[in-house]
Amino acid sequence: MRPHVHRLAPPFQRLELPASSPPLCLVTVDTEEAFDWRGPFRRDSRDVSNLAEQGRAQEICARFGAPPLYLTDWAVARDAASVRLLGDWAEAGLCEIGAHLHPWITPPHEEGGSPRESFAGNLPLALERAKLTALTRALEEAFGRRPRAYRAGRYGLGRRTAGLLRELGYGADLSATPRRSFAAEGGPDFSRAPEGPFWLDGPGGIVEIPTTEGVAGFLGARHGEALAGVFDSPLARSLRLPALLARSGAAERIRLSPEGTRTRDLRRLARALRARGERVFVVSYHSSSLQVGGSPYAPDAAARDALLRRLEEILTFLREEMGAGFPSASALEAALRAAPLRSAAPSSPAGEAAAHSENLTRAA
Repeated sequence: MRPHVHRLAPPFQRLELPASSPPLCLVTVDTEEAFDWRGPFRRDSRDVSNLAEQGRAQEICARFGAPPLYLTDWAVARDAASVRLLGDWAEAGLCEIGAHLHPWITPPHEEGGSPRESFAGNLPLALERAKLTALTRALEEAFGRRPRAYRAGRYGLGRRTAGLLRELGYGADLSATPRRSFAAEGGPDFSRAPEGPFWLDGPGGIVEIPTTEGVAGFLGARHGEALAGVFDSPLARSLRLPALLARSGAAERIRLSPEGTRTRDLRRLARALRARGERVFVVSYHSSSLQVGGSPYAPDAAARDALLRRLEEILTFLREEMGAGFPSASALEAALRAAPLRSAAPSSPAGEAAAHSENLTRAA
């Protein structure tokens, strides 16, 4: 039997900013320990020396008045020097602290450590609750305030995660990754998720602020959802179809991140999403990418410095061409909670029938 895969399916209740509001951009940092990006997930991963490098990007964000949301995991929350650094910035109003659950290092350790269990939403409900509770308490103890925003490690949102977030006082989730599926690894499928904010579990519940990711190119606007399957298919990858689509200009999946993406492509994505009516943008990167050798995106100092330049260039573009503002995570959540609802209808009758069937299955 194939393992259950959590699929976000329409209809979604979208959240739109008022017409008088400018586009808004949030900077998020997956703030975490060093680990082998290509190796197994180790419970003894505790090296958080990359936190000492965060000042470089923090200074860039401060010049834009853009307080980053440091989505912080267990290893960082338990490191005194890291807590002092982030805590000082938070106390000065220069950032906010959220939660980032890496199941493999967060107690209690009752799972077997398989790749599928690295997605927290795949854990038994009691274990996912225990790990999220432990992380939440560690962050509250470290920073003197309970976090409001959450992103699952590996974007591992599960079908019961929203309920756990409500239990623990969270207001926003940032795990959804539109036009991407992790189903081949046993993780969630976000290929049909909206490209902008929506209620994760119904009005008044958890505000979902997806990672800004979409498909640019002449096929992207109309067929981005269908093409998600091509980008994530092992067979299509082996045939290099995603690369062929990108080189032809037909379709390219881009994340609004300075990690490994050219500035011109970041601009192209932002323009494409703005043309499709999106007005909330999330610029995201990993704390390890600011340490030389800490991630595949920073193999040397030149690559790390180029990443920082791209961060500054995309923030400049969003401010100067898009007229974007840079709220804190809590201010963005509040603005979205006050926004009117807009339903995002399924793209076809077949899609609607499939969504209805899946929603019944999830409710059962």
